Amino acid sequence: MMFKQGGADIESGHKGGGGGQIYPGMMEDPQMRWAFIRKVYAIVCTQLFVTAIIAAAMFFTPAVKEYMKTIVGKVTLIVLIILAFILMFFMSKYGKKHPWNYVLMGVFTLCLACVVGAACAFKKGETILIAAGLTVLITVSLTFYTFWAAKRGKDFTFLGPFLFCASIVLLMFLLMRFILHLGKEAQVIYSCLTALLFSAYLCPIIN
Repeated sequence: MMFKQGGADIESGHKGGGGGQIYPGMMEDPQMRWAFIRKVYAIVCTQLFVTAIIAAAMFFTPAVKEYMKTIVGKVTLIVLIILAFILMFFMSKYGKKHPWNYVLMGVFTLCLACVVGAACAFKKGETILIAAGLTVLITVSLTFYTFWAAKRGKDFTFLGPFLFCASIVLLMFLLMRFILHLGKEAQVIYSCLTALLFSAYLCPIIN
């Protein structure tokens, strides 16, 4: 996703105007880095907004709720989850090729929005609210931690392989959930780990 501000290419690392450093040892221009951070959070907020709208529409549509409770609906859900992970792979390859990066991200967001909407069809509103609150709390906490650690020269690039492997593990856990019908305790564990994992993706991006 190529984006320029003040004569600087935010994602390629070309310098623009000067300013104070965000953290010690940073080579990029601070204004360029802050612009990129704002862009990341703008995209994340847009994705959350679209997800909330689609999930709400699916939750308040009785026909969709009944469809998701059928075998075909469950198969559709699994296909959407697998498609989301496939799209993540392509986004890693075409993340800086406009306009494919936005197309892939848009389709990825729609897939996840439908998955969240399907989850709303199976769960009570209180459960969804708790999951949403947990995700917000973890995201805010990790954001503050990332800025705190970055000022001390910490590097989060090592998280890339770990996050990818953890995503695969969670995908397999979800598939086994449909096959083995694990209990409520497993649902709570899966929800917490999922919220933590996907919030943790912000750490290497901000860094």
